[in-house]
Amino acid sequence: MNRFVIFDIDGTLADCSHRVDHANAKDWDTFHSLADDDMVIVNVADLMVHLSGYAGIILLTGRPERYRYKTMEWLKRSGLDGFYEELIMREDDNFMKDGQMKLVALETRFGDYEGVMNSVWFVVDDRDTVVEAMRNYGLTVLQPAVGGY
Repeated sequence: MNRFVIFDIDGTLADCSHRVDHANAKDWDTFHSLADDDMVIVNVADLMVHLSGYAGIILLTGRPERYRYKTMEWLKRSGLDGFYEELIMREDDNFMKDGQMKLVALETRFGDYEGVMNSVWFVVDDRDTVVEAMRNYGLTVLQPAVGGY
């Protein structure tokens, strides 16, 4: 069975510090629309690339689906295209908290709690609330930076 490592994008693979004020203000459209200018967080990207030889990589982001093309273009420009198997994004009309949204997405992808636990090796995410939700669920989480927005 192929195990998966789940990577977040904003704040984990992508340095979104130049636009975090928009997230803090809950101006999500501006926050996401400025993602083209993000720099890659090299150490985390290197980890993802390295792990892609050992596990399936799934990118799981709170970015709305309407930003899929922009996100995929950023991944290509950043040299990360080809190192992940799937990009899972938030449905445009989904206003769940990130931790809940990501857990629902994992259960949808893998079937149920047992499916998630048997399929996910670990999660890499920066956001404190997501890390807490994933750990409370029973998943192992690597938190490369503190993310509070």
